[in-house]
This record gives sequence, C-alpha cells and structure tokens, in this order.
Amino acid sequence: MDGYETYTHFDDVKGIAQLNCMAHARRKYMESLDNDKQRSAYALQQIGLLYDIERKAKDWSVEERLEIRQQEALPILKELGKWMEDPYLQVPPKSAIALALAYSIKRWNKLSLYAKMVY
Repeated sequence: MDGYETYTHFDDVKGIAQLNCMAHARRKYMESLDNDKQRSAYALQQIGLLYDIERKAKDWSVEERLEIRQQEALPILKELGKWMEDPYLQVPPKSAIALALAYSIKRWNKLSLYAKMVY
C-alpha cells in the first residue's frame, strides 16, 4: 500500500493489517538524490539490504521468511527508523530529502510491519 489516506478507514477493521510499500518510500529517496546525496544514498543502501534479504528468502517457507526477517531485517528497520529522526530535523522542511524522510517517518510502523508477522 502506498499510504493513500483513503485506506486509513481499514485501520480499525478487525482482522486487517495494513502494510505500506517500501518501494514507494524508496522512490522518494531516489527523487531526493540530487537534493541530498549522502542522506538519500544511506537510506537507499539500507533499503537495498532489506531487498537483499527478501530476494534471498523468496522461495522459503512462510515461517523461514519470518525468521530471517526477524533476525536480519528488524535490526536494519529499527536502526533506519531511528536514523531518520535526526536528519529530518536538520534539513529544510520543503526539500526533497525532507519530503522523503517525512513520508517514511509518518508510515514507518506500516512500512516495517511486514518483518513482524506471518502472512
């Protein structure tokens, strides 16, 4: 899911867990490379590590994917989530990197939820 506000009505529906799409967040960092190469590249590199984990586990069982996500992806997600907070306060609010960070920060729980559940 891309974080479209219309989907928020599902937040309170029992039995539905909304996940946001990391590709949408990744695209925001791609768009901000010209604005702030160092911060954008760092975020993209970390997201790339998450993609590597998913490629590695592509043909694994649901339980095996959950295990590798919890062992390898969760630490990356936790660190990246913490990292975003400081740069967000340091960059001009309407800059491309600020928009990328704001997009991710606002949706971080739903962006990282995939690593905590079986589906």
